[in-house]
Parts: sequence; C-alpha cells; structure tokens
Amino acid sequence: VSDQILQWPVFEQLLSSLQRFPYIDFHGTEAYSYLDDLLTPSEDLSSRSSSGPPWKSFALINISTENVDVEKLVEQFHQRVNIKNPILSRQLASEYCQNFHEDGLLFNLETCLVLLMCALGAISMDYGSVITSQSPGNNPSSAPDLANLRLGHSYFTAAEKRLGAAISTVNTLSIQCLCLAGIFHMSSIQPMHALRMFHAAGISLQNLSSTGARPAGEASQMYSSLFWTCYKSEREILAEIPINAPALREPGMPNVYPQPPQAASIASNEWAADEEDSWYFLLSEIALRRITDQVTEMVSKYIHAEIDLSGSQSVQQLIPIVAEFEQQAETFRENLPPAVKFPDVPEAASTEWQQYSRGRYYRLLELMHRPFLFNALHDPGCSPVVRSLAEKGLENALRYIQHSHICHRHHGTWLQLRNALKEASLLLAASKTTWLTMPRG
Repeated sequence: VSDQILQWPVFEQLLSSLQRFPYIDFHGTEAYSYLDDLLTPSEDLSSRSSSGPPWKSFALINISTENVDVEKLVEQFHQRVNIKNPILSRQLASEYCQNFHEDGLLFNLETCLVLLMCALGAISMDYGSVITSQSPGNNPSSAPDLANLRLGHSYFTAAEKRLGAAISTVNTLSIQCLCLAGIFHMSSIQPMHALRMFHAAGISLQNLSSTGARPAGEASQMYSSLFWTCYKSEREILAEIPINAPALREPGMPNVYPQPPQAASIASNEWAADEEDSWYFLLSEIALRRITDQVTEMVSKYIHAEIDLSGSQSVQQLIPIVAEFEQQAETFRENLPPAVKFPDVPEAASTEWQQYSRGRYYRLLELMHRPFLFNALHDPGCSPVVRSLAEKGLENALRYIQHSHICHRHHGTWLQLRNALKEASLLLAASKTTWLTMPRG
C-alpha cells in the first residue's frame, strides 16, 4: 500500500506539511491517505481542469454499427486487451458480433458485450508503438489518442445503458460484461468505478461457485480465467485502499485454476498461437501471485509490528526466509515459457506479456527485501548483511521504475503509477541517508 510506506517514521518530517485525507477501512478502523484520488467523488475530480478525464470536455459522438468499424475495434480488443486477460473466446465473440450486425443495437447483454469490446478496442494502445518511440508526439495527450478516448467513451456510454441487466443476472455473460466494464474504468484511471464492477462480478462468481452452478467443459476454462481476472483486479485496488472485503474468497479447489494450453482444445487457426501464449501468461501470473501473497503477509506483519513497537521477530530471522522466497522467484523466472520470458533492463521487453511479468517480478524482489530497507532506514547501525539486503531492494526499486512505460495506457496503468510512487519514495528516503549506497542508474 502506497500510504503505508509514506507513514513510515522516516517520512514523518518530510511529509508533515501535507494534508491527510481520513477514511474508515473495512475493519472499521480510522485510517488516512496522503493521496485523495480514491477518496474524492468522481464528479469533483472531473471538475478539476487538470484531473478530469480528457474526453469529459467533449460531447459524445455517434457510434458506428457498420461491420468494418466494429470488426476493427473488436480485433484491437482481442490483440491488446483480451490477450492479457483471456476472459472471452474469439469464437464466442464472433457469434455475438454476427448477431449484432444482424439485429442492431438491442438492449441485451450480448449487445452490451460487443459495445464494451468496441470501447476497449478504441482506447487501448498498441504496445509495439510504445516501445519503438517514446517521443512527445506519441504521448497520451496527442490529438489522435484523444479522438480514440472520445470514441471509446461514446461506445462505453452506450454499453452502460445495457449494463444494468448484468447486476440482476448471474451467468458467465453478465460477469464478462461487468469485468470488461471494470477493465475499461481501470484503463481510464477510474479505480473506484472499476472496483464496483469487479466487486459485482466477484459476487456473481462466488454465487456460481457456492451453488455448484459453475459451467463444465470448455466453458469452465473461461470461468477460471474470469475468476482470476476479477480476483486479482479487485484485490489490487483494495490493497491501495482497503475500504471493504473482497468478494471472492481464496480458491480452495484445484479445478479453479485454468488448464494448461495443451489440454484447452484451442482451435487451429491464425489466432491459436496468441491464445495459447495468453493462457501461459495467465498461468504465470497466478503462480507469481501466490508467491507475492506469501511475501506480502510476511512483510506487512514485520513492519506493522516494528511501527507499533510490538515486534518480537528480529530482522535477522527473516534472512533465511527471504533467501527461500528469492529462490522461488528465480525458479519462477527460469521456468517461464518463451513468450513470457523477459530480459533485464535496460533491454526492452518485446511483448506485453514480458513487460508485465517483468514488472511484477521486480516488485516482488523489492517487496521481499523491504523489511531490511525499513530496518536500515531507521537504524544507521544496522549490520552489514542487513544493509546489503536493503541495497538489493533499492536496486530492484530502480529497475521497476526504469522498466515502466508510463505512456502506455492499459488495465494496470493506475496501479503502475502507484507502484512507481512506492519505489520512488523508497529511493528518496534512502537518498537522505549517508550509510546506504544508492543504485546506479
């Protein structure tokens, strides 16, 4: 959590002049944040000339229902969005689009899903164009990109008029609509809107899971992908502002995990390779998530105890534990499939799968070394071993910042900005000391 780092004693004097924004967490405990983007009503944010979404200043435009326009946007959705969160098969999407072409703008969930795919296809960005050029002409405020945002918002507004049925209906289609709406809001830097969508989708998924109404066969694989997309998406937002408990419980059954691609009966077509690689990416994300959850629990327990002066565990006791976690992370990286295996910075990641996996990997390495950095920042007389491990955390904090493409809009852009703030805060705190060696770069 960004605010938990900013509440370390080392930041107390540095941030003493900043305003704090209070809120009540889901335990009923008073908490506060230095960052008000989640606590300010969206209408207030939109009224700020520099904070509101740029398309809010434009009138909506008429959306096209022509085959060629819809198919172009849906293809962009598959290539840029669904490839990272494979919650919708191309075959099923094609059937919905065919019905859309034949029947027009009906008020049903199939139409809603097509409109959401178009909205996401419009606002999504091609990763290749991001890594080939970082010039100002390609930044998110350029005229062509604003036009795409406006087009996407117009499609999404049409989808919103049909989204109500997804709340009162519990099936895979309704959950897909809610999940895509959440992804749209995240791509638009509106995390609280997204949280409501992911939470509603999670409640429906939990309902299906608890009542034994889960789909079987090939549809079960899509259910698993939906489960993990909603599970991680909601928890990542709540990790930043824990205002309520997540809708989905920790999975307890092995069949919740997506089957490997060789058992997934992927159709033999021009998209087969990408669909297969997207499943590998999802499986790798789940594996890394499990390690990260364990590390997060260890780190939070230690640092909270230190701040509350109730700690009974010495930082020295964490050294062998972190060494084991580091070995797990290295094993994870070594076993990544070719499409997901990433290079180290400064070499560019050639695919989005590599880029996102690399970011999560660097953050995990920094996180597991955070207790040592906390200790070193507050104790100039810490042992050389602790200091060395703290500096290792700083190296990975810098690697994360170096690897990030802040001009690339996607599902995780807001989280990426928050994570960059965390890493930069740690580097700032370390730079104020005389006993820690800053990483080069």
